Amino acid sequence: MTVLVLSVMLPALAAPVDRVPEDFATIQDAVNKGEAPVIRVGPGDWKGAVIDRPVAILGHESHIVSGPSVRGARAGFTVTGRADGAEIRGFSFQCDGPTLDMGVYSSTRQFGRADNVVVAENVFSQCV
Repeated sequence: MTVLVLSVMLPALAAPVDRVPEDFATIQDAVNKGEAPVIRVGPGDWKGAVIDRPVAILGHESHIVSGPSVRGARAGFTVTGRADGAEIRGFSFQCDGPTLDMGVYSSTRQFGRADNVVVAENVFSQCV
């Protein structure tokens, strides 16, 4: 009796969603190290991130209270020219303290042009 064994290599499938804090400790880690097209951010106070890839970042009872420095000010999210199609949804930006000045920042001259970026369903409190 002859036994035929076939070995099939299946490509590794990336998870469709990266989660903060379950999969990554910070939003920036999820942007930098994650590969999913969606990042879901859990409830709580969070530092924002520089977005340099096309990803949907979705908050749920998520508050951005600080972020990356941009020319002496702090933005919750900074969008670069490599973030075509990015989305930022479901966050509150609390700019009433010393750690956050702006909600979402992008500069074509400084970072390049990003097209089709969606910023929706967010709440901005005292932001520039």
